[in-house]
Amino acid sequence: MATPHKYAALIKAWADGAEIQVKVFGKDLWRDITDPAWNAEQYRIKPKEPIVVRKAVVPCTVSGGNPLVHWSAYKDNNVCFTFDPDSGELLSVEKI
Repeated sequence: MATPHKYAALIKAWADGAEIQVKVFGKDLWRDITDPAWNAEQYRIKPKEPIVVRKAVVPCTVSGGNPLVHWSAYKDNNVCFTFDPDSGELLSVEKI
């Protein structure tokens, strides 16, 4: 019995119309690809929604006019940042 291709599920999804991305070698970035060769190290189905959310404590008063942002998992977070998973661009900031 033959072993299925490493990307068999992704190839099937692509054939059914899914958008595919390839990971940029040596970076934490993904780029769209219309005709995959299926020989790169990592592929994925392009996410439909923003998936990167970080919460932070941003003090109300700061010295020097520049807020200090501290990424954390603490319960006293007061700001939620949502980033585009592909470009890393900031999409929204919400007070929580």
